[in-house]
Amino acid sequence: MAANDPDTTPETEADSSSDGPSAVTVTSMAGADIDGDGTIDVVSVTETTTVDVDGDGVPDIVTVTTIEGIDLDGDGVPDIVRVIETTAVDLDGDGVPDIVGVTETLAADLEGDGTLTIIEQTEVTGVDIDGDGTIDEIEVTTTTFEGDEADASDAEGG
Repeated sequence: MAANDPDTTPETEADSSSDGPSAVTVTSMAGADIDGDGTIDVVSVTETTTVDVDGDGVPDIVTVTTIEGIDLDGDGVPDIVRVIETTAVDLDGDGVPDIVGVTETLAADLEGDGTLTIIEQTEVTGVDIDGDGTIDEIEVTTTTFEGDEADASDAEGG
């Protein structure tokens, strides 16, 4: 694959049985050379997993995770990374999500040393309490890491 030719061929992995739970995972990746220097500047990996817990052929849990990395200074190491995970759960089997959650995490190489530091994380959760297909309650939590907190997130593996 040439550096400026994105590879978007999805890879599929399935685990299923005719009378029980089944899961399907599809992973796709794309990369692009934005500045024409022959190295990948932007990369995106998306993984979608559907799980049919009760074996009725309708997904009960769907999770989509996207990881994006951007190399701003051309050293081949991502300087900014964003991870977004979205999960929808159908508790009552009607094909409509009862709980939806989205988590976005943003990390950056703040010191230019190749170590990513988590600088912000946002979580959004919506719940359909009465089962009418409409999200009734939404909770949004944003955590911003600054100074010593951001340095501590490095040490904790984040």
